[in-house]
Amino acid sequence: MAERASTMVDQREFTRSTEPFRRELLAHCYRMLGSVDEAEDLVQETYLRAWRSFGTFEGRSSLRTWLYQIANGCTRSPTTPA
Repeated sequence: MAERASTMVDQREFTRSTEPFRRELLAHCYRMLGSVDEAEDLVQETYLRAWRSFGTFEGRSSLRTWLYQIANGCTRSPTTPA
């Protein structure tokens, strides 16, 4: 039960922290790919990888920079986990 509560807190914190960057990240991905559908897929993949790694984010860069690095990495290697 405690693990589930912790996951809920982590999920809320992740959403609260990353959601403000979704629109600009979508625009960035669109500029890289030239397709709205592919950009939306890339943003979803970016957020999935970020969620999986959120517990290890050390804050040495801004969260925005971290998300952009993940997105850029996804375009180079779409099947390799971040």
